[in-house]
Amino acid sequence: VHATTLLDQAAVPKGFSRAVLEHLIRVAALSAQVGAGVWVRNGNAMPSQDFNYSLERFAHDGRDLDVLLMQFNTATLPDPAALVPLLIERFELCELFRDDASPREPGPRDPTLPQQMQVAEEMLRLLITLLTANDFTAPYTVAERTRHFLVHCLATQARTHSQLLDWVRHAPLAPGAEPVTPRDIDEILHTIAQRSGAQGEYELCPEAWPEVDIHAICIRTRKEQQAAEERLHAQYKKTPDLFTARRAGWGPARTVPWLQPSGGVQMRRCFAKAMKAVGSSAPLFAAVRAMLKHAVRAFEAKAAGCTATFTPSALITRQCVHLIILAMAGSRNDPPCPVAGDVDMEEEQGGAC
Repeated sequence: VHATTLLDQAAVPKGFSRAVLEHLIRVAALSAQVGAGVWVRNGNAMPSQDFNYSLERFAHDGRDLDVLLMQFNTATLPDPAALVPLLIERFELCELFRDDASPREPGPRDPTLPQQMQVAEEMLRLLITLLTANDFTAPYTVAERTRHFLVHCLATQARTHSQLLDWVRHAPLAPGAEPVTPRDIDEILHTIAQRSGAQGEYELCPEAWPEVDIHAICIRTRKEQQAAEERLHAQYKKTPDLFTARRAGWGPARTVPWLQPSGGVQMRRCFAKAMKAVGSSAPLFAAVRAMLKHAVRAFEAKAAGCTATFTPSALITRQCVHLIILAMAGSRNDPPCPVAGDVDMEEEQGGAC
């Protein structure tokens, strides 16, 4: 491939982006299925591989870069809206997301439904991350990206200074850039965190919490996301005025890359245009509608006294609401917000971005 950048569409062979995306989605689907207990008969080999794939020590060189490459290849697809059907097919959820079929009857006759719903949760979580995460798609400087990583590292739990140094040391900040020194890290920590506890662990300052995006690439597992969300919501209840002043709304509106935020670095326009096409696509609306049908049917059956009914977690409902907000924002005719120094793929030959 004689491409100067990953977004050089003129030099990328036809079908290359789809082929790479297919492989990456298959890996993500396998990870979701292992987490849902689909591969339990394979012993400990599969769970161990999945654990290491998302483990903090190895994810910087594995899972994080896979998600980044998914964003790149989605942005270079001839039709970015094809991402949603591809995800549903490769996660083997076609029957669950069929919009023309009535919701499945939950109960003992369908023992695979809990597993499929858990896989669907992971698929929707990945989809939201692809649409909103700007860990690598925003024009950060090395210092800004280091700050971004440290904020989200501390969002999940308090950490010691040595843990933070090790975390940043493995993080892919910028290709070919000078490594971040401990002094640089200390200067950033002085602005976003404060030390507490017997071990001197760092906790995020109230002023830094509005920068947290629970769907950032560096928040990897469902457990980490849940911890960050609970801590974020607790901080929001303490200082709601601070969040109103720093964020473009509470919740999903903060992470709509094509809406102008009250602060922060935006996703590059070439990515935002592709993600907006996915967010406003008919397949996305159909998938959300089908999933909400299953959730409503399950809750109605539980209210009717069916003790064998499997009740989906509240996470699926929140994910569907998040995607509806993204879809409504994507249906607007506003152009993606320009970013200083940004380059549009259609405005410049070669699409360097």
